[in-house]
Amino acid sequence: MKCTFAASMQVLRRYASRQLLCNQQKIVDDMFASYLRYGDSHDAFDGSSVSRWVTGARPVSMAVGEYYSTPSTRAQLTTDICDNILPGILDVEMMVAELREVVMGDTSISVSLKRQLLQHGEDGHIAEMVADIIAYTLQR
Repeated sequence: MKCTFAASMQVLRRYASRQLLCNQQKIVDDMFASYLRYGDSHDAFDGSSVSRWVTGARPVSMAVGEYYSTPSTRAQLTTDICDNILPGILDVEMMVAELREVVMGDTSISVSLKRQLLQHGEDGHIAEMVADIIAYTLQR
């Protein structure tokens, strides 16, 4: 399996509480809250686009990927994941294990990049690891 936004979202949704899971639009809005607040907000996410992103039928808007390409905006993504997504995850440990499997199973990612994407999970900074993986998938 390739490490894509859709694959990452499948893992997050698999371990999400019913409240978080019930609305994929809310999950994406919560994950990208800083983009919606400070980014190019005319590119607001409609339900149809979000559904295609989550299923992998279409890539996430390039504007979102560009927004999260800097260290400061990556930090915002980390904060949004920490504050808005992780509290709704029922089994964080299993979610992390599955995200690791997705990254490690992608033969198109070099060993050094895999280490870089997963390094924060090793030291307990789960939101940062998830943000690194999501930001990586936005660039693919």
